Amino acid sequence: MLNSRRIRLGLRILRAINPRKIRNVVKVEFSLATGKEFISCTPYLAAIDISNSCKLQCPMCETGRGEVTRRKNEMTRDSFSKLLSGELGKNLLCVFLYSWSEPFLSNDVYNIIRECKRRGICTVISSNLSLRIDPDELVRSELDYLIISADGFDQRTYEMYRVNGSLDKVKKNVMSIRASRKRMGLSTPILDWQYLEHKFNKATKRSSLRKARMLGADLLTYRHLNFEAVKGNHEEIDKWSSIPSDDLISYSFNTKKRRTCSWLWRWIVVNCDLTYAPCCCYDYTIPKDSSAAKLWESDWYREMRLIGSGSEVPHGEKLDGSSPCYNCTSPSAWRKSFRL
Repeated sequence: MLNSRRIRLGLRILRAINPRKIRNVVKVEFSLATGKEFISCTPYLAAIDISNSCKLQCPMCETGRGEVTRRKNEMTRDSFSKLLSGELGKNLLCVFLYSWSEPFLSNDVYNIIRECKRRGICTVISSNLSLRIDPDELVRSELDYLIISADGFDQRTYEMYRVNGSLDKVKKNVMSIRASRKRMGLSTPILDWQYLEHKFNKATKRSSLRKARMLGADLLTYRHLNFEAVKGNHEEIDKWSSIPSDDLISYSFNTKKRRTCSWLWRWIVVNCDLTYAPCCCYDYTIPKDSSAAKLWESDWYREMRLIGSGSEVPHGEKLDGSSPCYNCTSPSAWRKSFRL
């Protein structure tokens, strides 16, 4: 359907470009390319969890599986605005307002989107849309990009993975957002229907493009399931994967196979309780004794960048042996990735 996610989202991000941000991006990319662990710049992408709740129980999601133990919370606009104060907010190109949760469960979601737009930052939300939203308020907030996480077009297929979800609510919300866009003469948010392929919905994949079009989606994106939440659980993987778990790629800590992990250079990941994580793959809190700006240049980050680039830590000393970066098995950190 009209181009790909990379193209459509990339064009929206380009609208946030200015000379200051270009200079920062060049510094980040040079540091990433050369594997520098100390960088005099700030991340230009952010994943910020504005809520840590979700009413669905998706089997490959740690939140849905009840494995995230953080206290239920949500970020206010004031906290969000304070987070983006200083150099970080001035250099960000795009903010992804989700990580481990359903962002529309935040009472301040529309105000937070507006705060991003006030600062000239592209905004992206991924939602199951199986809940009540205000389509007019959403369109007026000027959200750039909305990923609709729904993996089937009949309730029986859909709810096999989106446990407790209502496909009728999803369809109604998509059509309502489309109608609000048309009424206001706007083209955003771009509606990207995301279809996670698994053993039980592969048969309906061929008709999914036509059905997404009929509902008003701008494009349809196919993605594979990520088995990181159940790694080592062959029974669970075999339930959802069309390929036996023994044939899936497994990983061990081997610097020769690692590739430089861009999360530690390009991204900042913030939990809704204003703690920080190295990426969105693990529910882990970075030890922090100073401000966010200092954190980016801290010894912790410098050491993790050495690990993330496949380098050895000087003298073999570990500042934080509990960090998942030491034994990361995330597909993004390796030259090959999990597949179905």
